Order: sequence, then structure tokens, then C-alpha cells
Amino acid sequence: MAATTAGPTDTERRRHIAVIPCRWGASRFPGKPLALLGGKPLLWHVHQRCLEAKRLEGAIVATDDERIEAACREIRNRLHPYRGAPHRN
Repeated sequence: MAATTAGPTDTERRRHIAVIPCRWGASRFPGKPLALLGGKPLLWHVHQRCLEAKRLEGAIVATDDERIEAACREIRNRLHPYRGAPHRN
């Protein structure tokens, strides 16, 4: 019997979301996700591009920093932060 790959049916429709990794402690540009561009944080701009993507149903922000998490909650434009354990550099 030959192996086949079937696409999802209507009831098995796959959901695609973007996960935006967002760190505060970059060595070259600390705080970059919250740096302002046109009056809005860079994180906001990345999230907006994800929302414009036709095949994505949403986006979440993965961070280990409370400042970024707080900014996500403050923006409240469908920004959903996920805060994991602190990352070792």
C-alpha cells in the first residue's frame, strides 16, 4: 500500500499562529523590543505584520522579561504574552 499525505478536512482544519521571541537583554541593543519607531514599540510593528499575514490566525509574544510582558498588556491590541523561565545568556 502506498503512503499518502491527506490534507486536513474541514473538521480537522489546522490553526497557525506566530510565536514572536522577545528578549530584553540583547548585547548589541538592550531593550530593542520596546524601542520606539513612529511612536510605537518595535514589538507592536512585528505583531502587526503577523496579523496581516493571510495564513496566521494570531500571534503570541514569548518573553522572560516583565517589562515586555507589561508592555504587551498595556498595548492590548491582541498581544498575548507568554512568560517562561528566565533564559541564561
